[in-house]
Amino acid sequence: MLGDDLEAVLRAVVTSGRKALVSGHSMGGMSIMGWAAEHPESVPLLARGAVLASTGPSQLVSRSTLIRSPRRLRASLERAFAAGLAIAGPEMLDTGFNRRLVKYGTMGPHASADVVAECSDIVLRCPPAVRGMWGKVLASIDVSKGVDSLAVPTTVIVGSADKLTPEVHSIDLAERLQQRGRLHDFVVLPQIGHMINMEAPNDFNEAAARLDAATVER
Repeated sequence: MLGDDLEAVLRAVVTSGRKALVSGHSMGGMSIMGWAAEHPESVPLLARGAVLASTGPSQLVSRSTLIRSPRRLRASLERAFAAGLAIAGPEMLDTGFNRRLVKYGTMGPHASADVVAECSDIVLRCPPAVRGMWGKVLASIDVSKGVDSLAVPTTVIVGSADKLTPEVHSIDLAERLQQRGRLHDFVVLPQIGHMINMEAPNDFNEAAARLDAATVER
């Protein structure tokens, strides 16, 4: 559905002389891959490049490092965790404990207090029905087909401390894109967590700007 939404937006705003540079973080990256899977003919027609940040196409629960557990139990425990996102109340209070939970799950070890507070406000106020719905999506999503259909120069960027979509996902994405001659850049930021665009905005923007400069239509 999000891929279809992206198709509709691009069809509405892209012109023949000005294609889009599509950039997606986390579920946004999955939306781009979903769009490429369902609308492969639109990729070179509407886009000139793509940024896939802190994301992965499949096996998101089983490959995350959010919960430390024996390998044989990890998938079951994390599926239960994803489903349990729906029962945390209408709003989770922005307490020190909850901020620490958000930091653990989404940030690197050296994230500043103001960035953690901003991220907490976004995450903890999300309605429980929405959290539960997307938790279930993350447990089953597979947009791998879209990686092969992403026929434009693509930058992959990830933080080495990302627990939700660990570096292994980005390594796999970069390798598949490289095999097809579509990888423009692969950036790993040390000690940065999942919310890479909030925690390291300058590095994130610089990576996007390099792709922008390399693909700008003259």
